Parts: sequence; C-alpha cells; structure tokens
Amino acid sequence: MPRRRNTTRVRQPVKRERLAGLTVTIQHCKRPPYQYSVVMRQDGKRLRERYLKSKEEAEGLAQQWSIDAGNTGAIAATSISDADKRGLMEWREALEPFGKTPAEAVAFYVAHLKRCKVSVTIRELVQKLLTLKTKERKSQRYLADLRVRLAKFTATFGDRIAAEIHPEEVSAWLHNLEGSPVTMNNYRRIVSVLFALGVKIGACERNVVEAVDPINEPEGEVGILTVSQARSLLEAARSLPEILPAIAIGLFAGVRDAELHRLAWTEINLESGMIEIKGSKAKSARRRLIPIRPVLLSWLKPLAQSSGQIWPTGERGRHLHEQARRMAGFGQPGTETAEERAAGMSLTPWPSNALRHSFASYHLAHFKNSDELALELGHTNTALIFQHYRELVQPKDAAKFWGLHHVPK
Repeated sequence: MPRRRNTTRVRQPVKRERLAGLTVTIQHCKRPPYQYSVVMRQDGKRLRERYLKSKEEAEGLAQQWSIDAGNTGAIAATSISDADKRGLMEWREALEPFGKTPAEAVAFYVAHLKRCKVSVTIRELVQKLLTLKTKERKSQRYLADLRVRLAKFTATFGDRIAAEIHPEEVSAWLHNLEGSPVTMNNYRRIVSVLFALGVKIGACERNVVEAVDPINEPEGEVGILTVSQARSLLEAARSLPEILPAIAIGLFAGVRDAELHRLAWTEINLESGMIEIKGSKAKSARRRLIPIRPVLLSWLKPLAQSSGQIWPTGERGRHLHEQARRMAGFGQPGTETAEERAAGMSLTPWPSNALRHSFASYHLAHFKNSDELALELGHTNTALIFQHYRELVQPKDAAKFWGLHHVPK
C-alpha cells in the first residue's frame, strides 16, 4: 500500500517584526471569512491573536501592537536609573568568578526569601526534633541531653527563623559557652542534629553547623586507677552493696557508664560466664558479649539477683558511686572535711572514665590481645586501643590487678 503523503503545509509568515523580546507576526489563515491573522508571542508563547479579513487590516493591527510593545519597553527602560545600571555591572563582576549571572542570583535569593517566609523558628524546630526523637524511642538519657543543650541554644536563638541563622552566629555562640572543648563540641553535635532536621523538612537550605569547625580538644593522658586505688575502691564499695556490682563490672568488664545505667541482672549469666550488652543499650547499637573473668565472678556471685537493674535507680546510683569514690580517697582537692583531714586523707581527682580506661589498660598489658579487647570494648578496630592504652601498665601490675579477688571477711 503506497505511503500517504503529509499534505499539511506550514504557514509562512507574511510579515514578522521583533521588538523588546516580542514578535508580531502576520500570517495567512483559512478561517472564512478571515484571510489573515496577527499573532504576538514572547519566548515562543502566544500572548495575543486576532483574525482579520484583509491584509491592510492585519498590517494596521500589527503596526499598532508593535508600537505598544515599543512604548512598553521604552517606559521600562526609562525606569532603570543610572545607579541601577552601575549596580548591575558590579553584580556581574562579583558573580563572574563563580560562573553565575545576576538573574541566577536573584532567583536564588527569591527562593531563600520564600523559604524564610514558610520556615519555622528555632523554638518550633526544637519541639519538632524532641517529638521525633521521642517517637523513635530514644533513651531517656539521650532525650534529657537534647533538652538541656537545646534549651541553651533556644535561649539565644529561639525566636529567630531557622533559615536565617548563619554559621558565624553559631560559631560565636559555641565559643561563648562556659566549659571545656569537649563540652563545646557536644553542643555543636546536638545543634547539628537540629539543623539536619531543618534541612530534611525544608525549613533550611543547608545545615549551617557543618560550616562551623569543631573546637580543638587538647589530647590528654588517659587516667587509670593504680592497683592500690582499685583495691581501695572495691573495699569502700563493700559497705555499699547496692553500687558494688556496677563498680566491679565497670572495672573488670569495661562496660561504659551509660551502658551500666541500662544493664539488668537478666543480662548477666554467671553460669555461661558472659555479660550481654544488647544493641538497644549499646552506644554503637551493636550487640556484644563480654566474658566474666574469675576476678569479676568473685565480686558478683555473693550479690547476684534474678532480676532488677545493676545501677541503683534515680539519683541514688550517682550518690552511692560518689560516696564510694570519696571513701577511697577521690574528690576535689581542698574540699576535705575535718574528719578526713584528721584521718590524714588527701583527696585525689577522679580520672575521667576511670573504670573503663583501667580495664582496657590492664587487659592489654596482661592478655596481650588487642583484637579481643576491641570486641569487648565495642570498638570496630584496634586503632583507639594502640593510641590510648599501649604501654600504660607494667605486666607485673596487670597481674596484681586481675588478682584483686573478693575475699569474704
């Protein structure tokens, strides 16, 4: 069957005039009784169209539309001042190194203004974050940390629109905080979580905290307990049996403080000789098993329970822990009571994370197995172990540490 030829003919313009970004075209049409049409377009989009019977009428209308368009362009041109023209030239020069045009800059800023118009305040964004983290069933400890740190940020920026906060403001706020570099970086981390949510819900264009450099943290020595201090702490805790299991587990199993607060007796199996740190309670969200070595078993067995928490509930756990440390000679130097001074006690500062650091240091020195230690600590590799714990303890002292068994009185 022969192909059917396309007989559709493209209408050729009779006349076309371009002016001020517009085109006015006269073209033939087949719509009786009309013979011609006049079309005005801008960027290919049809703005106006009229049908006329004669060529003279079409040319007259096209001329009138061209005059109107020219007048409109002329009026717009006269409204641009010399200052505007100078400004346009300056904008072009400023944007040229970035490969951007004034039109792109205007579009970007208009989008920013629209975002600010619909954005939420910092106070509202904080509430959204707390609601979200509560729904995600984050721990009470984490939620409390969020509330405390974000309350300080809200006190300064609460009524500000989130999209209008600049990195320089966040940086200045962090440096004005009272506290150590570690504390300042903890605040930075929480505020970053806040702005990440802002980006996710469209309230912010970017996470401004990412443009704020972390505070330099001076690298300090890892503080551990001597064998004598560890013995004194365990002996002091004998009279405080509620806190003794937690101290023993921290010292001889290296469980983090936050994990100790969540650990239950049902997760300590004295028969199999394992402590289970569930993923839901671990900092890394990964389940791990820690062996109960003979020295730890000797301290846990007399106090073992079938249920309940290892760490005493509420503020009692903290108070008992501080009391045991004080009885062992740890505290702020210069705050000794008259009774303590009479007993010849001189307080020593409690090393940060002392129980876990002591466990790791004595473990590496005695068992000489960095891979095993990394697994028990919940680390993904041995880098931190060699960075912090290598050669801190002599093997003879490590042998004494793992020999601190409970001896019934």
